[in-house]
Amino acid sequence: MRGGFSALLRLYYVQAAWNYERMLGIGMGFAAGPLLEELRLADPSRHAEAVARSTDFFNANPNLAGLALGALARAEHDRVPGTAIARLRTALSGPLGALGDRLFWAGVVPALSGLALAAVALGLGWRAALALVLGYGVIRALTARWALATGWAEGVQVGAAIGKSWLPRSAERAGV
Repeated sequence: MRGGFSALLRLYYVQAAWNYERMLGIGMGFAAGPLLEELRLADPSRHAEAVARSTDFFNANPNLAGLALGALARAEHDRVPGTAIARLRTALSGPLGALGDRLFWAGVVPALSGLALAAVALGLGWRAALALVLGYGVIRALTARWALATGWAEGVQVGAAIGKSWLPRSAERAGV
């Protein structure tokens, strides 16, 4: 996956251009740039269409947006018709939002916060806050890396890959 590292770094900024009209769409377009660069040289008209499509409406949990980013960029490289790519984008929004919200906002963040509060109560002070931030950062980085690589590897079959992965089971456990 050429441009993967740059796209991975750009995923951290996917919310920077959040707005009510396109939600994460502009950020997804920014993150997709490095993954679509090869298309610019190979097929400039396809590249222009792909860039425009990459900024369309997208609303999901930003921590799992890499799954959609990788799958959509791969679909562009595989010359999947634009209408099918738009349907895939729409189909991924809801499940990635639900899984990500349950895993991160109902699981990881409260668990790390509880651990940090317990650590503060035990006298660790600012070290507990630092551990919370670092712990979340490591989990976020590993998840983003896995998500982008899985999305790219699976392309339009990413839905089946998500279903077979650790993600649904972890989100279910985290919500409890």
